[in-house]
Amino acid sequence: MKFRSKLALAALVCFALLSTTAAFGAVIEEVIIFGDFDTNGNIVPSDVFTPADDIVGIWFNLSDVNPGDNIIIEWWPPSGDLYKVHNWTAPSWVQPNSDWDMWEDMEIMGDPAENMPGVWAADITVNGTWWGHAAFEIVKDGSTGTDSGSGSDDEVIRGYYIEVTEVRPVGNIVLGQNVTIEVDIKYNFLEVPLVPTIMDQNYEIRGDTSDTIQGSEEKTYTITMWTTESDESMYFAAVAYYYIDGNWTYQEPWGVKPFTLEGGGVIPDGIKLPEGIDFSDIDVDEIASTLNDTIQKGLDKLKDVIPDDLSEIEDEVRERTGIPGFPMEALLLGASTLVYALRRRD
Repeated sequence: MKFRSKLALAALVCFALLSTTAAFGAVIEEVIIFGDFDTNGNIVPSDVFTPADDIVGIWFNLSDVNPGDNIIIEWWPPSGDLYKVHNWTAPSWVQPNSDWDMWEDMEIMGDPAENMPGVWAADITVNGTWWGHAAFEIVKDGSTGTDSGSGSDDEVIRGYYIEVTEVRPVGNIVLGQNVTIEVDIKYNFLEVPLVPTIMDQNYEIRGDTSDTIQGSEEKTYTITMWTTESDESMYFAAVAYYYIDGNWTYQEPWGVKPFTLEGGGVIPDGIKLPEGIDFSDIDVDEIASTLNDTIQKGLDKLKDVIPDDLSEIEDEVRERTGIPGFPMEALLLGASTLVYALRRRD
């Protein structure tokens, strides 16, 4: 318990420091992707480009800029391999807390980018804190770009992916009892909440767990799945749900992997689903509340980690950070990072 208390304190202190960094310095008011300037010198917004275009630019409207403020832009192509990095630092002669406009660009025509069609993402970091991303598309000559009517922007790879690579049972499977399933998920993505989920062919959730992911990694998630005695003829799928831009979604077909419990737990790879069963037709809206509940269950674990009386921790945070009266509500938000470290201890 002493170790867990120290871990909780460490997370709170780290969050206090991070929050302090984010609270001061440059503030991004607006980000615009553009491709050219008009005759008056104003940018011409665009998010679709061709190999014949000279550049893709990113424009920033900033406030509260101080000397030394830093903005890093990472350009990520559809392949998921970092293409280019721009690093901007406010000059020493900038007036404190001033408004500022700046822009950076990435060349297309004549550079390797002209042969890298697809949806790109520009990741933006301000003073060491990730701010967000802006998406744009490079299309082949004559193409009209991604059809926004065919699906949500969240279903586009954006140079990233979340893929279920393998599903396997742990130990013997007895139908009618809970079974343990391991799900391998490989990803290269933004920082998002992730809920690996097991559902049956009737779209009923049989088990799930929660995590938060960022960067490039492959993880194994252990899920307790409830079964019935008739499940030998049932089809299931492991689905990698994630939350982005206010919606739960998954990437089809990479984010879904069908399997069965047929033959006492043999889970074939690349199983062929019979007609009438289509896991790509999942109505995410219907199960969104369940996914949110999974995240909430993870947050409830904080009750076992954070003591009821926070006064001693608050005093120590104040002493270490030099922040008088730092709000404990913000510190508690930082402690949510512990949820995922404790996930496998259940």
